[in-house]
Amino acid sequence: MKIRFYGRTKPFYTIITAIAILFISGATYYLSYENLKSNVMESLEELSGQGARTVEAELRLQLDLLGSIAAQSIVSDPSVSLENKLQEIKRQAVLKGAIRYGISDLNGNTYTTDGKRFYNGDREYYLKALKGKRSIQGPVISRADERAVVAFAVPQKDDRENIIGVIHAAYNINYITDIIRQIKFGNDGIAFIINKRGTVIACGDPQKVFIIESYFDKTKIRIKNKELIGLEDNMLSGIPGSSEYLLEKVTHYIGYAPINGTDWFIAVTTSRTQATEKVHKVIYIINIVILLFILVSIFTGVYSHYLKKRLIYEEEVSRGLIDIANILSIRLKYDGTIISFNKYAEIATQFSYKEVVNKSFVEMLEKEDRIKFFEIRNSLKTTDSSENVQMSLKRKDGKLLHIIWNANMKDDYKDKSIFFIINMIGMDLTERIESERNIRDNNEKLTQVLRELESSQEELRNKYDELNITKNKLVDSEQRFQLSLEGSNDAIWDWNALDNKVFYSDKFYEITGYSRGDIGDSSDEFRLLFHPEDIKAAEEAKREHFQGLTPNLFYEVRIKTKNTEYIWILVKGKAIKDEAGNLVRMAGSITNINDKKIHEQMIKKLAYYDLLTGLPNKLVLKEHTGKAVEDAIKSGNSGVLVLIDIDNFKLLNDSFGHYYGDLLLVELSNMLISIFDSTCMVSRTGGDEFAVLIPKVSSDSLIKEYIDKIMAAFSKTFNVDGNIFYITASMGIALFPDESKDFDTLLKNADTAMNYAKKMGKPNYKIYTKTLNDEIMEKVRLASSLRKALENNEFQLYYQPQYITRTREICGFEALLRWNSPEYGFVMPGRFISLAEENGFIIPLGDWVLKQACLFKMRLKNEVINCLNISVNISIVQLMQEDFVEKVLCIVNETGLDPEFLEIELTESVLIQSIDENLIKLKRLRENGVKISLDDFGKGFSSLSYLKNLPVNTLKIDKEFVDDIGLGTDITDSIVHIGQKMGLKVIAEGVETDVQYQHLINTNCDMVQGYYLGRPVPEDDAIKMIVQQLGYIPK
Repeated sequence: MKIRFYGRTKPFYTIITAIAILFISGATYYLSYENLKSNVMESLEELSGQGARTVEAELRLQLDLLGSIAAQSIVSDPSVSLENKLQEIKRQAVLKGAIRYGISDLNGNTYTTDGKRFYNGDREYYLKALKGKRSIQGPVISRADERAVVAFAVPQKDDRENIIGVIHAAYNINYITDIIRQIKFGNDGIAFIINKRGTVIACGDPQKVFIIESYFDKTKIRIKNKELIGLEDNMLSGIPGSSEYLLEKVTHYIGYAPINGTDWFIAVTTSRTQATEKVHKVIYIINIVILLFILVSIFTGVYSHYLKKRLIYEEEVSRGLIDIANILSIRLKYDGTIISFNKYAEIATQFSYKEVVNKSFVEMLEKEDRIKFFEIRNSLKTTDSSENVQMSLKRKDGKLLHIIWNANMKDDYKDKSIFFIINMIGMDLTERIESERNIRDNNEKLTQVLRELESSQEELRNKYDELNITKNKLVDSEQRFQLSLEGSNDAIWDWNALDNKVFYSDKFYEITGYSRGDIGDSSDEFRLLFHPEDIKAAEEAKREHFQGLTPNLFYEVRIKTKNTEYIWILVKGKAIKDEAGNLVRMAGSITNINDKKIHEQMIKKLAYYDLLTGLPNKLVLKEHTGKAVEDAIKSGNSGVLVLIDIDNFKLLNDSFGHYYGDLLLVELSNMLISIFDSTCMVSRTGGDEFAVLIPKVSSDSLIKEYIDKIMAAFSKTFNVDGNIFYITASMGIALFPDESKDFDTLLKNADTAMNYAKKMGKPNYKIYTKTLNDEIMEKVRLASSLRKALENNEFQLYYQPQYITRTREICGFEALLRWNSPEYGFVMPGRFISLAEENGFIIPLGDWVLKQACLFKMRLKNEVINCLNISVNISIVQLMQEDFVEKVLCIVNETGLDPEFLEIELTESVLIQSIDENLIKLKRLRENGVKISLDDFGKGFSSLSYLKNLPVNTLKIDKEFVDDIGLGTDITDSIVHIGQKMGLKVIAEGVETDVQYQHLINTNCDMVQGYYLGRPVPEDDAIKMIVQQLGYIPK
């Protein structure tokens, strides 16, 4: 549809628009650049933080490995000779990048594994290790060979934890460089490590070490600019961050972060040019496009204005020519109102200009032609072309004028009040039409005479036409057949059953590669080309068709080509029989379907076989298991489905990469195939899961024999591309058809047994039984009841008193959760806490426990008992929540409890997970007054280095160590001494005898807790206990 714009675009407005676009483009460029800069800085800061954690983890790993060497009995035994210790260290030395190892005695004399001897007593790392601290120092100049190295040192202790020397290792400085080599931003970005003295420890680009060291060396500070001085101060402050600076007249961006445990810092830097290169290219192209758009817009506006003036002039000239040429020219509004009427139109219609202007053109048309006018008008509205139509116009005297009109629609360039105008250009055909009418009348008379003459010849002509039609059909049929032979992708064959001769089209020889002389015309010779495995199916298809069992012949067969290769073809045909039902002829086509068959085979392989190992997938396993179950039911035998899961495979993938993980999976699949015979099926059912279908087992001992074979195979090492892997597996075994006849159920049962085996301890296996299923269902029902228990007020807190050891006065309570279930009775925490952690219910349950404990403490305060602490145990699931700290502080504020009376109890195993994040949360709690207690100390991963960094107030000695009192293996006095030496309160839990209590008094243990002194009791009984101790009646 045409659209009319009343306001026309002028060059002036085009220029104004261009200026606005330029302004917006500039603003967009500035904002894009600033946003890009911010993103680059954030990325560099995050990259440097990741790099710091990577280096820190690698350094910590090397120290742990060196510490494990120092802890070896041969190395830590003072009676073993120095030479034997060095030989043992050299034998166990597996530290990546280490040049040599050494032992330094208490006087600083050093002996190395490569026979060097020198004095090390003044080295910083030696002095720190001598004080019991693990230490890293570098770069230092080795006194063994004058090389720059990084030194790692750990204390050497005897079995009484006395320091008897220092074990240290020297690392090539390039070892640190290799760690950070892949850490960079962009093509020219680099990462480097520098210490507080400005010495470069490692650099991703060795050629830039001197430049970096020069700008961070304090002896050359006069060459620094202000930005670098500020940058160095920020980096050495130990706070991660990012900045920009000018280095060698080039603006750079940098992100930096400290490496914990060292005086090193890691930085990742890149030039502004590299960081913003792509966005500059995009903006340059956009600016070019905008400039071209502005130029085209200006040119279009000016040229359009010129064309409009030219068009008005040409229209005026055209109207003058029309008047001279005896042509009617009438201009109409869209509704048919006449706007103009040329001179010839006045003469032809006998109407004057004044009589018709502003009158309806439609009313001048004959009634039958008015519909034509509206159709033409609507058609012109949707197209830019003109339309020709014949319409009759009434003259003033009533006579009709037969006129051929050319109609077109334009917008008016002069009068803006008119939306569209219709130009009607007409030529008067009245005289010609009347002449044609006279001729037509005469022609009808002549036609009648001709009909009478032709009637006698009609029969002869019909026979002649029939003959020609038949002849043409024969010619057409022959041509179509020839074209179909030449143009078809299929070969055509025609077999005469009477003489057993076969005709093949040229396409057949093109498909097979033979020439006509290579193959005889007998149908038997065609059959000789079939693949032996396909002959039977082809003959059966022919027999069924000859007997009338199938409407058409249809079979697929492999046929030998000229080059002796077999290809797949599709043979189709139709038999022709005589009136007696005897076969006389058969014809059809041959299609090359080799590519289709190959494609189908590929699809089948992708659908039913694992792409990596080539093993059957779960679909194939399901099909074969179904058949095995049916056979087992018929024969009365049993079979097994074994599900094998590789232990800790994710850790291997994360450590070595998916490339080695995939290679290992291929090795494992080949190993499993070699164990079983062809009656069994090995399948890959998941990422690190395999399944083995053993369709027939005659006894339990045979099952055990198969399992032992698998376990023995996994006990061996696997050499994958030069890397040695030690792999274990956990297995679940499901029997059929006794336990189940359904594949999905069998797989579920095997998976259930496998998970149970993992919980028993890797590597292991478990055979699925109904009892095992009952245990799992019991856990499911218990978990379901657990969620309703909180709503039904089935939980209750018991409080076990904690006593000052020497005075036996109550100093606090530990809140202990109890579940009184209507269905299960009293359920101990050990039975339901792990379930709550698994399904996430521990979060609302833990919040409830914390709030109830705080309310109990506030009740004590209301009873004028305000000096007691309340301890609450916290789960790892609670601690890992991002809003854990906010929840604790919110409950404290909501209940009105002074946070200094609240103590959070955490086990070592909880803290060791995500230690860095947990430290941040615990420090925030300590800053807000909440105390922290380390529960079960000594039972888990106790490490003095961890303990020193933890913001704890109290150590809790585990009951396992308290039980050893009086048995000769007691170490409680050592734990008490360590805790108090570090400024911590120490409490012993599980005190159940007077012997234990008296021993703890003698060791100066601060507090005790246990059944010997007080059992856990409900809230009211706990208040009675403290009231009884204080000796007054509560409010």
